[in-house]
Amino acid sequence: MIVIPTLPLLGGACVLHAQGDGGAAGAGASERVRLGDPIGVARLWERTGFRALHIVDLDALAGHGSNDRVIEDVLAMDGLAIQVGGGVRTDDRIERLLERGAHRVVVGTRALEDSWWLEEITGRRPGEIIVAADVRDRRVVTRGWLHALPADIFDTVEELNGLPLAGLIVTAVHRQGTLAGADLPLMEDVAEASAFPVYAAGGISSLTELHALADRGVTGAIVGMGLYTGAIDGRAAAEMDW
Repeated sequence: MIVIPTLPLLGGACVLHAQGDGGAAGAGASERVRLGDPIGVARLWERTGFRALHIVDLDALAGHGSNDRVIEDVLAMDGLAIQVGGGVRTDDRIERLLERGAHRVVVGTRALEDSWWLEEITGRRPGEIIVAADVRDRRVVTRGWLHALPADIFDTVEELNGLPLAGLIVTAVHRQGTLAGADLPLMEDVAEASAFPVYAAGGISSLTELHALADRGVTGAIVGMGLYTGAIDGRAAAEMDW
């Protein structure tokens, strides 16, 4: 199991929000952490011993700008395998991120709503695309958690299983930003159903939960609030690699 710190970018800063009714960083979300030097944050996680980093462009996700300059600076760093997501909706964007050093690209809403597009890009870039699925009550939600798809997460996993994906990120949005604990039953069931690596996110708040996720077959955990608030010891989490 590998633990991957998240680097959420908003207006050129690293910003984490507590859960809000409007989705991630949406209406009702309250800012919990703001760090003005995201490059320094990335270097800190590297010095702590982490081998990978998960970047989310919150501005691009919301459709009102981007953090391209910061992302390019982070991608220029050595020593971290970096995956980038947040508002990735076009072939050109995927190609540009991979050309500039992204280890993998994370796609969400369009990938889940446009299966033909996802099949095409994964066929062209096998092993380099990760699908991110936000889940509430075992239903997949898109567009900032505002739209629920007809299928549940297990129908979605079944549809994805035939594609050459690098993995699936499952975010329990009802736990996101809360430190309320990982949704262990959800993650265990998804890991059992999936033909590719599953990465858990949402509410992870302790090393005990990380070990429990590993025991349930989860390949990795993407952790934000737990690391940034110190609820999870960074060095101990970075050493979880089996």
